[in-house]
Amino acid sequence: MKQVIGSPARKEQFFKRSDLRNEILDAITSGDSILVSAPRRVGKTSILLDLVDDPDPDVFTVYIDSEAIENPEDFFQLILKEILNGDRIEGFGKFSKSVKDSFSKWSNRLAGISIGGFGLDIRQGEKISYYDKLIDFLSEINLESKRIAILVDEFPITVEHIHHKHGIDGVRHFLNQNRTLRQNPAFQQKVKFIYCGSIGLFTVVKRLNATDRINDLREIKIGALRKRDAEIFVTDLLFGKTGMVPEIVIIDYILHKIEWWIPFYFQLMVKELSDLIVYDRQPWTEKTIDTAFEKVVENGNIYFQHFKSRLSKTFEKGEFDFVVEFLTVLKSRSTMEFNEVLNMAEGHNVRLQADTILEILIYDGYIIEEDRSYKFYSPILKRWWK
Repeated sequence: MKQVIGSPARKEQFFKRSDLRNEILDAITSGDSILVSAPRRVGKTSILLDLVDDPDPDVFTVYIDSEAIENPEDFFQLILKEILNGDRIEGFGKFSKSVKDSFSKWSNRLAGISIGGFGLDIRQGEKISYYDKLIDFLSEINLESKRIAILVDEFPITVEHIHHKHGIDGVRHFLNQNRTLRQNPAFQQKVKFIYCGSIGLFTVVKRLNATDRINDLREIKIGALRKRDAEIFVTDLLFGKTGMVPEIVIIDYILHKIEWWIPFYFQLMVKELSDLIVYDRQPWTEKTIDTAFEKVVENGNIYFQHFKSRLSKTFEKGEFDFVVEFLTVLKSRSTMEFNEVLNMAEGHNVRLQADTILEILIYDGYIIEEDRSYKFYSPILKRWWK
């Protein structure tokens, strides 16, 4: 297994998590649409892309990243484009010639739409509703018992963008459109949606007083690796980088230092550790691991600055100021009690928003809550925070 930092791990670079894959596929075949919940950097995008790269024979998986979308029609346009992408259809390779011909014939009926990966080209002066065309397509297409799974990454951010641009009525209408697609009886055996995003979708729609628009979704939570999987993961990474496998006591000490066992933090640790072992010829000792940990923190700007910059995009001014103070104080503490956090929020005039803010920080991979007290998810992020 090769080391991958930053980009989603795919194919031979991806550490298989068969339990999660099977849970997602079971939900699809059971007729559910899904909300995949996970903090940042847990590996949710890699898990989704594995369904594209290694498809189930009965599920045509279509992946879209909707983070940049601000208009509902652009959202449905992107979905239709990717469903009708000829390269994706051929890459899936499980459709009969009859089904492929149906895709091709149906797409040719759409004015200005071509399949084959060249996108959507609308003729001058022509106006088209991609939401309506998507409904038409799903109503008419015969998939011969197969299903289309539409994997929508960063959907909560899309909802926020549409809210900011089109207001409360516009975003509620958009959420209703999605629910209609999921609930239409004619589509139940044809298409399922899998929404994903590090910011919690339930938290976002709760702010909009629109939780009834997503209460049909089955939530699947992605957490840290189990201990045995974590041991295998870091061992494989170290062997790939150094050509050596340390003793289990060294592996366990790495797990002890990381605390939150997600691929991203293991990748960072192995990068620094392998440099010390291979280039500096340091031995496999706890001291070497401690040094690697400090180097991850020292070199953390490139990896963690986005954690801080993201907050300014997520929160309003008063909320942002509260979050920065809260995390800065938390850095010097083991935990903070809820009442203390509330008092701090009141000082920024955001006491009423405190619960929602904390939920976002939990969903987005900053903090964890235990018995109404809070601490950083990762000791690495905690040490770096500034």
